[in-house]
Amino acid sequence: MGAMNLYEELSNLNVPVCFPEPYHLDRRVRKFIGLYDVSLALITGKNVVGNELNTIGKDLFIITGANRGGKTTFLRSIKPKY
Repeated sequence: MGAMNLYEELSNLNVPVCFPEPYHLDRRVRKFIGLYDVSLALITGKNVVGNELNTIGKDLFIITGANRGGKTTFLRSIKPKY
């Protein structure tokens, strides 16, 4: 029920939703297009700007930028919730 409610709320906000395609761990595929922090969209109640990251075949990537430039928000959008 929670997942269905979240999907409905995000659809009402007109933010994109997707269903990821999992790969085997040894493929090292990390490619994100239009990725955004779901909690930010829910808190603000409006569409937020998405980010892109393509690290196919890479073991390391560095996120840099100005203060208050969105680095933490971006990292929250890709961090797995365990």
